[in-house]
Order: sequence, then C-alpha cells, then structure tokens
Amino acid sequence: MKKIIITKEKIIALLVLLPYVENNFLQKYIQIYFDSTYIRAISVVSILVTAILGALVIIKRRVIFNGIKSFLSAFIIYSLFGILLSWKNLVNSFCVWIWVCIPMLFAIVVTDYCDLTKVNYLSVIYEMIKWFGLYVIIVILYYIPVHHLFIDSSVRLNPRGGGAVIFGYTIAVIFALAVMYRDIFKNKKEFYLILVILSIGALATASRAAVWPVVFLWIINFMWTKMSTKKLIFTIVLIPVFIFLTMVDFSKMSTTTTFIGLGRLFNTTSLRRSQTVANIINLFSDFGIIRKLFGFGLGNFFPYQKWCLYVNDVDLNMIGYNGVAILVQPHNSFLYELMEGGIIGVTLIGSCFVWAIKTLLKCKNSNYIFGLAFIGVMILVNCFDSVFFVQPGVAGSFWLLLMLAINGSKQQSIHEKNSK
Repeated sequence: MKKIIITKEKIIALLVLLPYVENNFLQKYIQIYFDSTYIRAISVVSILVTAILGALVIIKRRVIFNGIKSFLSAFIIYSLFGILLSWKNLVNSFCVWIWVCIPMLFAIVVTDYCDLTKVNYLSVIYEMIKWFGLYVIIVILYYIPVHHLFIDSSVRLNPRGGGAVIFGYTIAVIFALAVMYRDIFKNKKEFYLILVILSIGALATASRAAVWPVVFLWIINFMWTKMSTKKLIFTIVLIPVFIFLTMVDFSKMSTTTTFIGLGRLFNTTSLRRSQTVANIINLFSDFGIIRKLFGFGLGNFFPYQKWCLYVNDVDLNMIGYNGVAILVQPHNSFLYELMEGGIIGVTLIGSCFVWAIKTLLKCKNSNYIFGLAFIGVMILVNCFDSVFFVQPGVAGSFWLLLMLAINGSKQQSIHEKNSK
C-alpha cells in the first residue's frame, strides 16, 4: 500500500476549496448582520486564516510588497481612504470593504507565507488542481442521485460558494491553469483526465462564460502541442461543431429535449445586463472629473449586499439613478469598480493583470502562451460577472491563483534554464 505523505504544499493547496466551507451552520453563527448590509461567513473565515498566516509572516519580518501585491495593497489603502470620506454610510462601506479587500489581503498573506516557507509553487498548483478536480467529482456524484443532474434539464451544478455561474467560472479558471501547467502532471493520462472532469463540471453548470473558454482551450491545447493525426481529426471536427452550436437557437427548443438545460448556453437574451452596461457608460460619461477619478466609494453606489438580504423580491434587483435603471450589480468587475472606485480604482485592478502579462512575457518559458490564456480567462469571467466584488470566497481564490500562477511561471523558468 502506497504511503500518503502530507506536505505543506498539499495543505496550502486545500485553500482553493475555502469558498465551499460556507454552510448553514457558519452562516447562522458567525455571519454578522447590520440594518442594510452584512459580513458573510466566508469573509470571517478568510479573516481568521489571514490573521493566523499573517502573524507568522510578520514575526519573521518577511513581508514583501512587489508586483501584484503592491497594486492590491495600494487598492486596499485607497478604498479604505474612500470609506473615511463616506462617514454617513460608514458601516455599510466598511462591510463592503471587507467583502472586497479581505480576499486581496488573504491572497497577499498566503503568498508571503509561501515565500517564507519556501514552498514549491509548481507542487502547490498541481495539488490545487487535483483537490479541485476531486471536489468537482464529489459534487457531481452528489447532484446526480439527489437532484437528478443530467436527467432533469432544469438542474444545474449549483454548489455553495457562489452558485452555478460562479462555480462554472472557477472551473474555467482552474481548467486554464491546468492547461498552463500541463507539464507538471505525472503523465498525459492524468492531465487529460483532469481536463475531462473539469469539462463535464463546466457543462453541468450550464454557464456560457464557463463552457466557451473550456472549448477554446481544448482547441488551442491540441493545436499548439504536437499535432498527431488523432488530434488533427479531433480539432477539425470540433471547430465546425462549435460554430454550428453557436449558430443554432437552442433556447427555442423544449426543455425536455435539451440535455441538462444546455439551451442556456446559447440563449444570448440578457437585456437587463446589456442595458445596465450601456446605462453605466452613459452615466459615467456625464460625471465631473472628481467623480470620474474617485467614483462614489465602496458600497456607495451598488446596493448588492442589501439586495442579498432581500433576495426573495425579484424586482429589487433593479435600482434607479437619475431616472436610469440599472442592476444592483453590473455583472462586470471593472464596471463595478469604475462606479465605486473611479478611474484610479480600475487602474489599480487593471495594473495587476498588466504586470502579470509583462511578467509572463519576461519569463517566456515553454508555457507562457497558455499563461496568457489563463489571464485572459480570468479577465473574461470578470467581464461576465463582478466576481471580485460580490463573491468574497471565490475572489480570494482568484487573486491567490493569479499570484501562484505568476510565481510558478518564474519557478518554471529557473528550472528550464538549469536543465539546459
């Protein structure tokens, strides 16, 4: 019997599953409520983890601010300054600051702890992908008998930690990370098994912004690697099938004939979202220079937390500003920050991705193209939903995955140079 060895890399990798520990028990006993806002249980858990690891880092005096850490730290301070200016709405703004900034601080501290303990970043990434793949299997196996997943077309894979859509986005990001680091797997069978598991999970969420990146990454993975006859045939068949599926209006089909509700993947009618985007852009263009630069401050424009408290009333997901109707959150992280943090806030968030891209191009190891695809997927899903601002657990995972991916790329470049 093979002996199971517990390493610090495996333990740290478990943090990728942190968003999914939020259950009814934690929500009942550690979630903190106020009149029109609240601090989610997962935020409290993240604060505790951050405090413990942060204490270990500070004791060793190894806090290092560079790259993404610098931009996120600047954003945290900038947002905190905005809270102080909105003293009339101080409690609400501070709660939103916890929702948005604790995930950033969590990622910074975990990465600093990894540097302090000199972990193997490639091993952490490998273990994270495996842990997440195992979790996807468990959730699917639970949903099939209990909720009739793949049988009832109205059922989607909808675990805790953000629901079906956000879970689908996370699968797409992990899928991109797996493709980026395909060389760290023991063999091709293990690599493709993980991709198949994640692909089934993405399909089961019936989320468009999750499935299309997965399909795209399958294609470029086959096209970029050595093209065997089987891979060539697969790619030649897959591309026209993909084009055909995007052209067919499956949303008009009966749900009884649409496997696991895949009609959702092709239903592009999202009028409220498109109207919100257009209205936000029009509103922003009419703001004065000060408002454009600094925004309204966190928690002072989108009443998302208040809406969550009264989510049973569907009509409350629309608000009015100067006679213009918009959603309680724009389903776009960058538009969200544009309104609440202004151009300065968006610039700080965007700088994280710019720096990440520059670092990948500088490393230019064998997988840097897939690294760019990974960053592209993370940006894409945040253009489809405000992940960084409305899901604190998943936001923490996303920021951590971004930092680990970049540090892993640096480590991989060193290994490749030493092996020459």
